[in-house]
Amino acid sequence: MPAPQFNNWRADNDIPALFECFESVLPLFKEWMASTGLAEAQLHRFVPLSDLFKGDVVKSYFRNPEPESFGNVYQCVEDAQTLAHRLRQVGRDIVIEGHLEPYFHWLRQRSDTQGYFCIDKVNSQYTNTFVYGGWAGGNVLISRALLFRGYPVLKLGGIELPSYTSFDARNLDFCDLDGLQITGEWIGSRMKPINFSSCRQLLVKDADANFFDLYKCVVEDLVAKDSKLYGWNFIQCFAGTMRFENCTLSTITFDSTHVAAVFERCQAHQIDYRPDSTDRRYTADAGAYRAIRALFQSLGKTAEAGRFFYLEQCAQRKALSEPYLQFHSEFPGLRIPMELYPSNAPRLGGKPVREPLITRLRRRIAFHFEAWLSPRYARTTLRFKLKWAVSMIDWLIWGYGERPARIFSAGLMIVLVYAAVFFSIRDQISFGEGGANSSMNCLYFSMVTFSTLGYGDILPKTSLARLLCGSEALLGAFTMGLVVAGFSNRNRY
Repeated sequence: MPAPQFNNWRADNDIPALFECFESVLPLFKEWMASTGLAEAQLHRFVPLSDLFKGDVVKSYFRNPEPESFGNVYQCVEDAQTLAHRLRQVGRDIVIEGHLEPYFHWLRQRSDTQGYFCIDKVNSQYTNTFVYGGWAGGNVLISRALLFRGYPVLKLGGIELPSYTSFDARNLDFCDLDGLQITGEWIGSRMKPINFSSCRQLLVKDADANFFDLYKCVVEDLVAKDSKLYGWNFIQCFAGTMRFENCTLSTITFDSTHVAAVFERCQAHQIDYRPDSTDRRYTADAGAYRAIRALFQSLGKTAEAGRFFYLEQCAQRKALSEPYLQFHSEFPGLRIPMELYPSNAPRLGGKPVREPLITRLRRRIAFHFEAWLSPRYARTTLRFKLKWAVSMIDWLIWGYGERPARIFSAGLMIVLVYAAVFFSIRDQISFGEGGANSSMNCLYFSMVTFSTLGYGDILPKTSLARLLCGSEALLGAFTMGLVVAGFSNRNRY
């Protein structure tokens, strides 16, 4: 079915039932629809449909200027003026018909639960986005993805798409694409947005598939073999394992998507992994960085491999800083206060409860006392904190070997600190015949000691001064070794 007919068919037959589900689950959904000033039948005709829900700013909507490609549908964007300017350059024009506020942003402004809502009253399960709580049927070829654990979305998966199939301009939001097989050459140069859909066990085989933009989709067990993938974006997806075998990968982005990626015999050009800074799943981030680093290392791309090695070590250091969350199995029985979890986790869980600040502080203090002082956990806590301290020093001094220029800053800091110490004990240092115990002479003495030159014109007189000189000389020798190791380390790949 061509894209215009498909979009019109969904607007008339599938999306009305989907909106009935929204009205029964989403709080204040009818009030939000009334606030848009549009009839419900008009809301059914937005492509992509997810634009009605995602985003944090008011959007402008208009009739799509390409009905021959999209059908009789609406479109809404954040920056309508820029889009209108681009379309005028190709001889098309748009007329802004109004403005609307995305539903989830609208709800957060009017909710006392931070936008969370209940989807399972029996088990008190709350979420702040669209989630698939189950799948009816066993095999993905015939199973049905259940939105909010109860509503089966439109099944489009379980088939093999032939060559030259076009996904362009289709409304593929809130669909069940499980078991979809993509093969052969594909046509179309548009980005193919897929939002809030179930995409389990996708198979891309012997295909040339470009420009896919997946947002908050369930993407589990994706397999790509002997294919060329260009311009694939996974944004805030609920992902599992993704396996790429003998593929050419270009401009692949994992944005706020935790993935266990496996690369075998692949060529790669520009792969990016951007973790969610508020999610704090650092061990998963370190694993993703490690897989991408190993891929670039196998291809001999030293710059990219070094960059992801640095990011991997940074993620591992952050994991060591909060071992109770990242290595919870090492602390059996330790109850972790909810406020220590990331603010957006879990996406599916109990109802958020606002407690007084003093209550949360007391609970946090009691937790840390137990973690540090209890014989059951103190040794494990100390072990992780020591590992974190070593990793932090490694990062500060030379950025895990990937930032060797930092060594010069560290050396300069050492020289200045010791110069200040020598100046404070200048009466315990012999500045030679006619030498002045000035700050410049103390700085000079610190420099020659750090570099282990030792001209002998300035000498320590007491045991304390000799001990300080010896320690600075050891630090200087160690730092010089780091300089050599750091710059040679950059060629290890």
